[in-house]
Amino acid sequence: MLRFEESRTPFYRTITAFLDDKKVGRVDFDLDIMNDKVKLIMVVVEKEYRRKKIATELLKYLQNKYGEIVWNGKTKEGESLYKSFYT
Repeated sequence: MLRFEESRTPFYRTITAFLDDKKVGRVDFDLDIMNDKVKLIMVVVEKEYRRKKIATELLKYLQNKYGEIVWNGKTKEGESLYKSFYT
């Protein structure tokens, strides 16, 4: 079962996903408090854990906690994640 931990730097926030105490992925984001939205910066999943819904679960956690996610400048992989998240 995935476990999530949140942290922050002066520039952005991070939610890290752990599986059996091993760090398997993270999402970096910023909060747009004025518009009540989340600005997605980056989603990273360790290679051996890709295609196992880790990124999807991170984004679900993020959206449930903070609200609508704004997707900017998607990579090829990001476009694929975006499509799978919203379909």
